[in-house]
Amino acid sequence: MRRILVTMLVLMCALAPGLCQEEELAALEAAAAESSAAPVEILCPAKEHGAVGDGETYDTVAIQAVIDECALHPEGGVVTFEEDSRYLSAQIIVKNGVRLRIPKTTTLLAGLKREDYPKNYEDWYFIVLSKCNACGIEGEGRVDGQGSLWASGGTAEQKIVKNWDDASCIMQKECRPHLIGIKESTLATLDGVELYDAVHWAVHIVHSETVAVNNCNIWGDQLIPNSGGIVIDGSRRVYLGGNIISTADNAITVKTTSASHGVEYLLVDGGILQSRSSAIQIGHESRAAFSSLVFQNISIEQSHRGIAVSLRDQGSMEGLQFTNITIESLFYERIWLGGAEPIHVTAMPRAVNVEIGTITDVRFQRVTCTSEAGMVVAGSMDSTIEGLVLEDVAIELVQQTDFAGGFLDYRPGMRGIVDDVQTSAIFIEFANHVNLSNVEVVWGKPPRPEWGQALEITPRTVHATSVTNLFVHDESAHPHGKEDHVGSTRSSMMAWVRKIEGNLRSSHKAFLGLEANAAAGVSGRRAASSASVIVIVLLGVVFMVFVVSGVVGHFDMRSKRHARAPDEPHFDKIAQA
Repeated sequence: MRRILVTMLVLMCALAPGLCQEEELAALEAAAAESSAAPVEILCPAKEHGAVGDGETYDTVAIQAVIDECALHPEGGVVTFEEDSRYLSAQIIVKNGVRLRIPKTTTLLAGLKREDYPKNYEDWYFIVLSKCNACGIEGEGRVDGQGSLWASGGTAEQKIVKNWDDASCIMQKECRPHLIGIKESTLATLDGVELYDAVHWAVHIVHSETVAVNNCNIWGDQLIPNSGGIVIDGSRRVYLGGNIISTADNAITVKTTSASHGVEYLLVDGGILQSRSSAIQIGHESRAAFSSLVFQNISIEQSHRGIAVSLRDQGSMEGLQFTNITIESLFYERIWLGGAEPIHVTAMPRAVNVEIGTITDVRFQRVTCTSEAGMVVAGSMDSTIEGLVLEDVAIELVQQTDFAGGFLDYRPGMRGIVDDVQTSAIFIEFANHVNLSNVEVVWGKPPRPEWGQALEITPRTVHATSVTNLFVHDESAHPHGKEDHVGSTRSSMMAWVRKIEGNLRSSHKAFLGLEANAAAGVSGRRAASSASVIVIVLLGVVFMVFVVSGVVGHFDMRSKRHARAPDEPHFDKIAQA
């Protein structure tokens, strides 16, 4: 465990030098050398405490007993589970030095009853790593939130979800448990596991330091609101590597809900993200500072909003970097946050008389977008965005669905949605020192009626702007351009959603997958540049050199896949998209 976390920190410093000082890197390299010898593992089998694993009998007492006993060892230990088993349980609390190891064919099932969880809403997690050191969950097995059993009725776009009527829960529409919580913990890891069908957030990392989430597959029902992927709140030195996340709510959320806990030193390297809201959401709840956040080598698929940087409260943001990223954004119903923007950077008060911080130094480099709407950079009279760079960025606007466009979505916040506006490929207002360099805009075929300018700058609100090499190409003006495929992506996307629902209904025998051809009607998707591929390969080699313990490198996302049944859908194709 210590070796894995130290290796993670060394990689964070090596891949993103701004995250560490030279003396910190030297100390981490020394610690890595000291921990090169693998310690002898202490195994704590759950069956020795009476765990049944039949999927019907509650194994809570047995599992908690083996965790408590394993934690008594000075170096902790590994709680093991039988293969081909399903363990139903109420809340599980992981203690210092303890790791849960879930075999590939084994599932931990979250209890559904109110009495399965603690008194207060803030403690509603199925598995919680609370105030623990060197703890975690590993293996290739599944942690199943049974979220589909919470939902019934609704529409083709969003289901109705049952919530508990509990006085401890302020937001009634979110009164249901998270899947995994990492609270006030250090040296915590999630490695290789599948987090499946959560009814609320799959992973909540709050007020913790030195946390790694590697090679995890997170799959949720696409029609359950607030069922997000990974939420990072007020934590430092968090590393997400090679995760595949497909959820209704944001795939990755970064927030600071407490004025005393900021987010500092976050590295997200590799992975595939998909969301009906934002694939990456930074801010929205921003009461403390965000600094030194790096996102790189990421593919965003079929999301309502690609990358969202949303400042709405007092906390400020500084030093955000997005590199080697492909984004595909398209319209969903307006009940889901977003408006098909690949990049959305906004700073405006949540409400009247709300004090707001600032956004400074945000960089997008080597980013390729295919979208139905344009990029939005919008500060406000209360907070002007300072220092934004778009370098080697390409955006192709292509009509992919039959939803109406022609609006600006400023949500979340009091400005809401502004209708009846033209869609510009790049829209900028209330910003200073904006630098556009080597930016390409392609208008696809057929043209949408709301399409407007390639670059729109609101007069007298934007200052010190530099534009170098802005290329504009209009394929919609050429009769022999791309074929008309209005609505084709919409129909294939809905077929994909129905597949997801079918997989969820078929319980543990199904494995929720994305097909590479789920959006067969989408044209213009660009392959990753050869330079990006070389970088990924080289980083993979570095990672394998460090991680000699057998932990699979996060750059090889195809190497760890669950085999539930011969006829189940498989993930491999999406990694080739």
